[in-house]
Amino acid sequence: MGELLDIEDVLRKVQGGLDNGDFTLLYLWVTFRAKGGRAGRIDLDTAVRGRHSLSDSDAHVLRSVIEQLRDS
Repeated sequence: MGELLDIEDVLRKVQGGLDNGDFTLLYLWVTFRAKGGRAGRIDLDTAVRGRHSLSDSDAHVLRSVIEQLRDS
């Protein structure tokens, strides 16, 4: 069985990184796509703003990306 994912926590970390200037949405999206994410840039933007949801697979990719960005 897959690991439970707290997408709200992931989105808070993404929003915090954007607010702090740690990365841009464009950089986040390019990295997300490079790791296999399928959502478009606008879909990712609206998901971060809480107006759209991501598929389970995209949510897991986003978690991986945000962990990578926070560790770098």
